Amino acid sequence: VFFVTNNAASNRKQLKDKLSSILGLDSLTEDMMVGSGFSAAQYLKQILLDKQGGGRLYVIGSPGLCDELRQTGFEVMEGAEKPSMTRDELADYDFPEHPIDAVVVGHDIDLNFRKLCIANVLLQKNPDAKLIATNLDSFDLVGVDGRHIPGNGGAVKYLEHTSRRTAVNCGKPSKLL
Repeated sequence: VFFVTNNAASNRKQLKDKLSSILGLDSLTEDMMVGSGFSAAQYLKQILLDKQGGGRLYVIGSPGLCDELRQTGFEVMEGAEKPSMTRDELADYDFPEHPIDAVVVGHDIDLNFRKLCIANVLLQKNPDAKLIATNLDSFDLVGVDGRHIPGNGGAVKYLEHTSRRTAVNCGKPSKLL
């Protein structure tokens, strides 16, 4: 039995712990958890780690996604904490994240313009870098009345449009997951 989810915010241990608590089962294992963050990590492992022995990623996403990627063997540069970035700041930014092999986009409740600017220019500076989406969900549901919160798909579409690239979707309904 596998539990498959587009939730990339949690690593497999976090998913197992949450599901074990909800279902009241002690028999669940991390190997049974297949989240889109794990799927993205495995895809990148095949195309980067297995072929070139290393990989450096710029990640827009949660700590759980970053953990999943690090546990797979990647060097992870996380998005900036400062939310804004002016044109002058972008012009003067020295891009310590450069070079990268991929930009990975997962649901990020702290998504901001600075992270998007950095990701976009990193894709520009690294023409062979992959753009990876943990999922293309347009929204998620919260609350008893089914309120929509923006999903990961919006950030992915933003970067696809500004970088003129098409992301590889590692979440449902992709065959990669």
